Amino acid sequence: MGFLLPTDITHARRAWLLPFCPAGVEFYPKQEAASWEHPGSLIRLPLGVHLRSGERYPFVTLVDNQPLPLFSSVVDALGWFSTIDRAWFLLHQPSCFNAIR
Repeated sequence: MGFLLPTDITHARRAWLLPFCPAGVEFYPKQEAASWEHPGSLIRLPLGVHLRSGERYPFVTLVDNQPLPLFSSVVDALGWFSTIDRAWFLLHQPSCFNAIR
């Protein structure tokens, strides 16, 4: 689901995305605007390593509205990745997508 008409990013972030962000989870982007001079936040990627703690950032799932890691090690993560179905993308976009460009 998305916006059918061009939408101000501030509105999209505040009204459409933030209400679904669970407590304690960082939501990116953290700012409401970006420019060449101020490009915005760096993004933490799952399995990336925190420079101070050495801990890896996990993939998470919500259980009782709390984020919990999907696996406890990189080896478990690699096993989990093999269970994921590949997402197939359309070679030709449906005409409805042309209206939002």
